[in-house]
Amino acid sequence: MEIIVTSIITGLLSTGAMSIFLWFVTGFNIVNADMIRAIGSLITRDEKNALLPGLFIHFNAGTIFTCVYILIFHLVPNLSKFSVGYIVCGSLLGIVHGVIVSLFLTILVAEHHPLEKYKKAGFGVAVSHFLAHLIFGFCVGLVYTLSQLT
Repeated sequence: MEIIVTSIITGLLSTGAMSIFLWFVTGFNIVNADMIRAIGSLITRDEKNALLPGLFIHFNAGTIFTCVYILIFHLVPNLSKFSVGYIVCGSLLGIVHGVIVSLFLTILVAEHHPLEKYKKAGFGVAVSHFLAHLIFGFCVGLVYTLSQLT
């Protein structure tokens, strides 16, 4: 039961960190990396009502991916023996996850998104999502490491 609670808390915090990064990127008009509204508007077909469904889907997916990361942590032998083992492993998983999401986002999602605003997913959007997933993986590793210290 403790691992489930730890996974949920880790997932929410890590997804939150990733989301804050994407909000900054979007808020400072670097690129439109508003993943939450983009996901929500896939469901609602408009941006006005996209925030709540986007938050729900994004944070649930983040929590599920956190469970996968933590499962992988436990499959890697001797990972817990290194003080930064979970952080390094989480960051590496974030890199892989980020590459996959960036490719998927720019190739499939953007081309078929119902809103014109999200059909323009160029290199900057891909890089921002890659970095966001690296942050996510780092945070999963960090929060999980801290949870193991108690």
